[in-house]
Amino acid sequence: PLESSAAADGYKRQEYNSSIARVQIMQSLSTSMRKSHECMKLHIEEYSKQFETHKGQIAYIYTMAMKLQKKNLRLVEQARNNIEITSQEHSLELKKEKTEHYNKIAEI
Repeated sequence: PLESSAAADGYKRQEYNSSIARVQIMQSLSTSMRKSHECMKLHIEEYSKQFETHKGQIAYIYTMAMKLQKKNLRLVEQARNNIEITSQEHSLELKKEKTEHYNKIAEI
């Protein structure tokens, strides 16, 4: 009876130690998971801040590109107008020279 009682106590002690070990493992796992979750949460917050910063920078760059495009279109339009005016002035000068030339011929 003593031997079987000692064996039963040994078995209960092992079972108790196993239970404690399982609880410790679960607590450790829970702590690790919580720390991992907190770390991921911090990373996500940081990436979100960076995204907002980049989004603002992209919006600024896009706005500046649109302004430059409008300015370039205005410059192209001005250049066309200048070419048109210069062409008309040149055409008038040629007509004037031609008329003067014919007038000189008519005088002779």
